[in-house]
Amino acid sequence: MDAQKLKIIRIKKGISQKRLAELVDADYSYINMIENGRKVPSLALLERIANALDCSLKDFF
Repeated sequence: MDAQKLKIIRIKKGISQKRLAELVDADYSYINMIENGRKVPSLALLERIANALDCSLKDFF
């Protein structure tokens, strides 16, 4: 997974990290760690993120 791609998609969609965390039922700090490459999300969380950002899982790779 490319954390920068996730961040770019989120920003293009105009969604804050805090709002994304709310949409996917995750902690804001965890979303931040994913985007900064310090954590790797589970497939289930990554699917929820893709759905929240209205994109495909492959967009993160």
